[in-house]
Formats: sequence, structure tokens, C-alpha cells
Amino acid sequence: MAVRDGGARSVMPAYNDIDGLPAHAHARLLTELLREQWQFRGTVVSDYYGVSLLEEAHRVVQGEGDAARLALAAGVDVELPAARCFSPADPLPEELLDRAALRVLAQKCELGLLDPDWEPATSGTHVQLNPPHMRELARVVAEESVVLLANDSGVLPLDDGLRIALLGPLAHEQAAMLGCYTFPRHVGVHHPDLPIGVDVPTLAQALHAEFPAAVFVEDPAGADVCLAVVGDRSGLFGRGSSGEGCDAEDLRLPYGQAGVLDEAMACGAPVVIVVLGAAPTRSAVGPAGPLPSSRRSSPARRAAARSRVSCPGGSSRPGGSPSPCRAAPAVSPPRTWPRHSVGTASPAPWTRRLCIRSGTAFPTPRSTGANRNVPHRSSPPRATLRSV
Repeated sequence: MAVRDGGARSVMPAYNDIDGLPAHAHARLLTELLREQWQFRGTVVSDYYGVSLLEEAHRVVQGEGDAARLALAAGVDVELPAARCFSPADPLPEELLDRAALRVLAQKCELGLLDPDWEPATSGTHVQLNPPHMRELARVVAEESVVLLANDSGVLPLDDGLRIALLGPLAHEQAAMLGCYTFPRHVGVHHPDLPIGVDVPTLAQALHAEFPAAVFVEDPAGADVCLAVVGDRSGLFGRGSSGEGCDAEDLRLPYGQAGVLDEAMACGAPVVIVVLGAAPTRSAVGPAGPLPSSRRSSPARRAAARSRVSCPGGSSRPGGSPSPCRAAPAVSPPRTWPRHSVGTASPAPWTRRLCIRSGTAFPTPRSTGANRNVPHRSSPPRATLRSV
């Protein structure tokens, strides 16, 4: 659809392989399907270091020159972010270079970049990257991305004036609200001495603003309701538990956050589990075990419901009503990455690092034991939210 109907003029292969053949070396995909069947006439550009990974991760070639020849023959025209393999140091087949150069030059001609009178955008021109209408659209998208998985006990929506126990370190982290390709998580992590640069309230700050009469505590003893906030920390290539190049070997919550749920489920108060992140996790698990499968799979159980706790600030929307949560599946599709190497050589260290979670640990939650002031419930009411 993007090629035929949308008129896409540039395509980027994925890092992963298809039936054992890396996408950057897949002539049937990049030439036969894309160009011959779909009549694509644009350029194919590599993902960052995608050509190098033919050697370093997929192990289908030996040397950068062989990686370049294989990628060019398959249909890759441009190597990004720089010419590491497409280098004059390794002679490459002239007919493949001519083919790639013709595609790039033809696209530049179509865009007018080679016209004699072409000039770049005037320097000093103000470009508004964050106009009000885009901020409003972003807000609507964020609100509608919240998914209510279960609310059988009617815990939600919360009333103001409650004593609310807020558990989990993600409730107090700005990073919990940002994806791996946002500037603070993509580039800012390399400059910890600089401020984040954008105004991102934490979930705790947003809840304080939404429920000004509520009393927020860290100890769930005596709380009217307990909010357990768990999920992912976004990052790139092993610097987080969710994001590009951050794979997981199972569906357990990362960084030992199961302890947050254990503490919440032991307190005896109604529990709302808030999951921040897009990766599939066994989030609705506590001492009493996972929620029954019927609660997770039935569309009626996941019907749209108003939830102020999941959409802080909803009352400021036009009409004064909070946004409804969206009914949607509880998990996302699995992520992929090269899963084997060719030959007897062991996987490259760079590849192994992609499969290891970040070593940054969350604080170990307190162990409070049974709450003597609140009648014990073997299975307290739970409402589960998932933000995707």
C-alpha cells in the first residue's frame, strides 16, 4: 500500500532475516518483489550499519567488501549512516555501482536537487516544530492509546480525596513516558549532564494535579487503593528493556518489578496495575496468579471505559469530559532480531549485547508483609491498565 498507493520513493530493509536470509541481502524481496512486481522506482537505503551486520551479526559473508557486493546485488543502493562497506578500498562490480548511482541521481533530478538554480532553504527561516494543533493531536493520540484490560470490581474511575498508595519507581521517572526514539532517550542518554529539554510530567506529578484532594503515600498500609506502576524503560540496543535492539527472552517484568506487584497484592486494598510500555509482559501477575484468561481475552471485559487515573488532565479537554480508554489486545507482536550465526564462529560480541537487558537496576521494593490494619483479602480487586 505504501509503495503502490502512497507513492513511497525510498525503502529501508529491516535488520532481521526472513527464512534465514537477511533482508539486506534478499534479492527476491528487494528486486523481484519490490521493483519487478510492485514497480518501485525509488531508492533502497540500508538501515544504520545494516550492510556491516551481514558480516558482524548474520555471518553470511567474510569482510566488508563481500557485504557490499551482496547488498548491492540484492538491491541496496545507499549505505547508511556512511560508506563503511561501499568503499573505494574494495573494488565493487561496476555494473552494480552504475545501477545504484543511476537510481540515486534520477531521484535527485526528480526532486530538482541538480537544477542550476536550486538553493537550500534560506538560513534563519523559523520552522515551528511544535505547533499547538500538533500538540493537541499528540495529546489525543496519547489518551486513546491507553487500554483498559479489566475493571471487574469497579475500582475505576477513582474518586478524588482517596488515600492512594503509589508504588513502583516508574511512577517517578520522566523516561517512563518516552519512547526509544525520542531525543532524550536516543541522544540525551549520552549527555547525562544536560537537562531533558522538554516538559514531561511524571505519572506521579500528573496524578497529584488530577486529584488535588487525594493523599499519596508510599506505604500501602491503610490505603484506600494501591496503584502499582510497572513496565519498560525505553532504550536502544541493550540500553533498555524495550526499544530497537532490546529483545527479551521471556515475558516477565524487567528489573525485578514483580516485587512491586507482590507488595501491592499483599496490602489488602484494591489494586490498579498501570503498565507503561509497549512490550508484551505478564503484567497481571501477583501472589494470587494471573487474571483468568477470560478476563484478558473477552472484548466485553476490555470495553472502553472512562478512567481519570489513566488519562490525567482529561477534564481540560473540550466538553470537560475525560477521554475514554481504548479496547485493544493485551500484547503486541514479538520483536525480531538475527537469531543464529552461520558457520562455526560464535556470535559477535556486539550481537550478544543486544540480547542482554540493561544492567541498570530498579530499587528493591520494601517487604511489608500482611497489613494488620486492613482485613486480609486473598485476592484483592484488581484493575489492569496497559499503555501502548
